[in-house]
Parts: sequence; structure tokens; C-alpha cells
Amino acid sequence: MRHVESLGNRLASGLARPATPRSRATGFEATLRHQEQRLRNTPTPTAANDKTAPAAASGEAPIYLGRISGENPTVSHLLSRDSRFSSQCWSIIYAKANQEKSFTAMQSGTAVYLDPKTKEITWEQQSPATPAVAASQTTTAEPAPDTPTAAAAQPLPAMATEEQAADPASTEFDAAMLPEMLQPYVGTPYSRLNCFELVVKGLTKMGVSYNGKGGLQQELIQRAINDKLPSNAYLTGEGLIAASGSPVYEKTVRPGSDPKAAGEEMFTELKEHLRPGQLLSFSTRRRGHTGVISRQGDTWTFLNSGRSDNTLKPAANRKGVAEEDLKAEIVSWLRRARSAGESLQVTVGQLNHGKLLAYMK
Repeated sequence: MRHVESLGNRLASGLARPATPRSRATGFEATLRHQEQRLRNTPTPTAANDKTAPAAASGEAPIYLGRISGENPTVSHLLSRDSRFSSQCWSIIYAKANQEKSFTAMQSGTAVYLDPKTKEITWEQQSPATPAVAASQTTTAEPAPDTPTAAAAQPLPAMATEEQAADPASTEFDAAMLPEMLQPYVGTPYSRLNCFELVVKGLTKMGVSYNGKGGLQQELIQRAINDKLPSNAYLTGEGLIAASGSPVYEKTVRPGSDPKAAGEEMFTELKEHLRPGQLLSFSTRRRGHTGVISRQGDTWTFLNSGRSDNTLKPAANRKGVAEEDLKAEIVSWLRRARSAGESLQVTVGQLNHGKLLAYMK
């Protein structure tokens, strides 16, 4: 039996609200902010400094963003640290021209470019055996998407260099990469991977230690024991948010006669707080469900394992891992809560770098 109400009393006030910032930063937070400011102030070279720049599709000279490295393990790192594009980071990454790009396949040393007109991201990587080739000309064999073992074979973003390993405060966790870590699992039956296990799979692929001594699971179990609850009481979406992040939106509602209108209103209210890679939890008195927020073009989506009612594409399984329309999923959960005569608690949490450092491998 899940103890949603006990956990809800600790994690939510029952009203929608943005997270309240601390009035005073800890020494650790100050260190992170200092490092981020230093990186943002580092000048970024232009395409003119790199003679291997591929031709932009629009015909305009491509802009050189930098190279993938331990310090900049993802495209989002390069964009967010470039003063010219930091405010456009996610709109560029989710632009139509980039929706089919496999950014996680980039190796350290890969040069990354931006078409200033179309916002398309292109890249070139040099290996000892082959000359550099444009990303559009490179083919990569991909494992079957319906097995966890195939998903584990996907290349992962670099988490830290040797120098960073010596200084844990310098290691970064890019939560926005979490949806990409989960995409290979789409189609996996629920019997093999439930909603909580799916989120855990993504976190472990991002370098978070879950099982074993000192892992995130041990922390969740210990918290439940300390609160005199069953050991699995916090093995839920709300539990993950509390231990590894912080809520940015919380609301408990008792659905009225029009769940669709209530769902659309909640989505409008929630939309300004959404970021790819956030955790989302639905809870009623007797049921709970969790997953990861993602985005496809202009559509906010929900990567989860459960009954597939609102999938963007035809689902391989009626019940399993799927990417669903987020707004439609909110409406579905409001309808279920109304049918059961129960209130619905919705919690969205942002993964916190500082908290996750305690569980990084």
C-alpha cells in the first residue's frame, strides 16, 4: 500500500506554486555559480577559426559553437554558455531541423556548428582511423529500441574528466539529456519495466548510483524508516523528487464535472514551469504514476511506462513505455481521479545538481 497522503504532507501544500529560492546560497551553491559565471565569460571562437566547418544548409556561414569535452559534454552546455544563444538554447535544440538528431552520439573532440538561419545543429568528429565527416553523411548503427539491454548500448554523454573527478563540485548533470536516455526504451512492455523503474534507468544512465550502499534507493528507504513508514513508502515519483531535486509546481485538485477543461487550465498554469528532463508525478489515494517531461517540436510530452492512451505514435504495446501528449495525459488522470471519487496531486520536480552529487558514480 502506498502512503501518498503521508508523503504529500511533506512535499506539497495543496496549492500550485513555483519553487521559492533560498535567501542565502550555501558555499557549494556559490562555488557552482562562480564556475558557471567563469565559463559564461569565456569567449567562444567563431567558424572562421575552424577551417573544417561544414557548409550550412541555408548557404550562410555556420557559427562554430565549440567542441564536445568533459567541460562541455553536451550541445546544451555549448549553447547555454554562449552569450549569443543562451536564451535560445532549448528552442534551438528542439527546432524542427534538429528533431531527428542523435546528439548523444557525439564523442569528445567533436566540433559543433549552428546554421544562423535555420538553427540546424551540425557537427564533425575526427577519429584516428577516418577523416572528419559531416554529421548528415554519417550513419550509425542503432540497437533495437524495445529492449533495456539495447538501450544500455547507447553512447552516453561524458560526465567528468580526470581533473573534474578530483573536484566533485565541477561535475555537471544535464537533466535535459534524461529524455534522450529513455527514448531507446519506448515500446518496452510494462511487465518488464514499470514507470518507477523507467525513471531509475534514465538516472543510472546519467551516472546516478541507485542500487547498493550509498545509492539513491538506500536513501529513500532510510527516509521511510526514519519516518516510521514501510520501507518502500518513498519509492515513488514524489520520493525521487524530494531526494534528488526540488518541486517547481505542486497542486492537489478534486476534479469537477469537466476534467477536460480542468486539465487544459492546469496545463496552461503549469506550462511556464516546464523544462525537458523534469520529473512528473501523479498521485491519488490509491494510485501513483511517474515519468519524465520531454518535448517534440511545440508539443510537451510525457515519457512514462503505463497504459498508453495518448501516444504521439502508434504504441507497440497497449501497456508499456511510450511518449504521450502531456496535456492529454493530465486530462486522463483527472478523469481517473473523478471516476474514483478521489483528489489528484500533481508534482513537477527539477533535478538538483547539488543533491545528485551525493549519488554520482
